[in-house]
Amino acid sequence: MKRLLCILAALVCAVPAVMAQRVNAYAPVFLRVEKTEGVYQKGETVRVWADVSSDAATQLLLMVSENGNYPAVKEISLPEGTSMVFEQVYDSSVWVTVSVAPASNRNNASMVGFIVAPQDFKPGFDEPDDLMSWWQGEIDAMRAVPATAIVKEEDYSDSAFRVFSIEVSMHEGNPVRGYVAIPSSAAKGSLPVYFFAHGAGTPKALFTHASKERAVSFAGHGAIGVDINAHGMLNDAPDEYYALLDTTSLLLYQERPVRDRESYYFRLMFLRMVRALDYVCSLPEWDGSRVLLFGESQGGAQSFALAGLDSRVGAVVGIVPAMTDLGGPLYDRRGGWPYNIRPMIPLSSHGRETLPYFDGAQFLKHFKGKLYIEAGLVDTTCPPCGVAAGFNSSGASYKEIHFWPHRGHTYWGSDSDWQEWNEKILSVREQFISDYLK
Repeated sequence: MKRLLCILAALVCAVPAVMAQRVNAYAPVFLRVEKTEGVYQKGETVRVWADVSSDAATQLLLMVSENGNYPAVKEISLPEGTSMVFEQVYDSSVWVTVSVAPASNRNNASMVGFIVAPQDFKPGFDEPDDLMSWWQGEIDAMRAVPATAIVKEEDYSDSAFRVFSIEVSMHEGNPVRGYVAIPSSAAKGSLPVYFFAHGAGTPKALFTHASKERAVSFAGHGAIGVDINAHGMLNDAPDEYYALLDTTSLLLYQERPVRDRESYYFRLMFLRMVRALDYVCSLPEWDGSRVLLFGESQGGAQSFALAGLDSRVGAVVGIVPAMTDLGGPLYDRRGGWPYNIRPMIPLSSHGRETLPYFDGAQFLKHFKGKLYIEAGLVDTTCPPCGVAAGFNSSGASYKEIHFWPHRGHTYWGSDSDWQEWNEKILSVREQFISDYLK
């Protein structure tokens, strides 16, 4: 990889047209790149600029990390104004984050990211020969036990929608639980499915719970709105119930040892997605052809799994998707959540044999529909290099991916941050969804 020296400029430089986002923990220094989505190709010069205010620390640290690995660190000082702090040319694909922090507290850092030749990243794992046949066997075993559905119509303030709580039995483990919303005027065979999958988090957090309102918001697109939680938790239970789960059956579920395919926690999570879709597709309002999945983080992992396993899925929206390119550390890059393998930690034979069966990059190879993905270039939870590897491996008939230099995994900055992203990215996502559901 060809390298140029980092430029630690003391001169105030002319400012090129760049983004205005400020997702920086260290406010006195704002870092930015010259390309709106932070995507470069081999041989292009990448420059990082720093806008420095008068209250910046005298002694700063410049930290540069490639592919999520430990950063190179250098002490610098910057004058008030605008300086170029980094310049480099790469001749191979790489994801880079550049950070500046006061020397007294390196964790209080301003950060920006970029990616070079994202189209060249490939999954770390090879696809197991029996990936699809093993999963089909698991699905067949589940379907061999007939599902029992407990459905209750819920009171809802808007008469334009009918809302139902659902509980669909599984052959083992917790049932599918969540909400389904249907426009009240829907005719038989008239609606697509708009299916939401949840991100990871403590069971006490409301964002991990299925909600009537979310199901209705999806139904507002003229669809059967579906919102199931990832774990089969009860709907709208007392707070004490979720607090108990957090210290018992769901305590650090993502960190449990990887022993084999059958005992890995995410096996049943992914199977619940199939069972849920079986139920939803039995509803008379479904049009028999259109299913769109939407998932963020862990929800992206669930969506990619279902998309690869079930041909009824026609479109997927994956936002900072987890569990994509779990084998990345085999090629010296940070792997995605839940970090079953990490740099400097050898991959056990159990992990090497098991994890490819749960890797979104492998599932996406078998998805033939339409794919939309967003990745954050300062996201160290679901690294964009791995997301790019999954995107590249996809067999989708149509696909697009969008990166953003100041986007982390779960955080954003000020209203102005949102505004530019809304104008350039969110509107594109909404158009993708609208075009599929119309």
